[in-house]
Amino acid sequence: MKKNSALLAQRNETGNIRRTFRRKSRVRVPSVGTSPTTLKIMKENEQILKKYGKKSSGQ
Repeated sequence: MKKNSALLAQRNETGNIRRTFRRKSRVRVPSVGTSPTTLKIMKENEQILKKYGKKSSGQ
């Protein structure tokens, strides 16, 4: 049973991440579904936006 729940959790996590990337408006995940991986990706995204946000503000 533990293996199955772990697999399900993993699948949900990747699904959430994919969904946030597809959504172009704002990359915000509901606080309920934030896992360490998602938070890490969100932090990386913020850093990228800070780095390149000013240059590509035309989008």
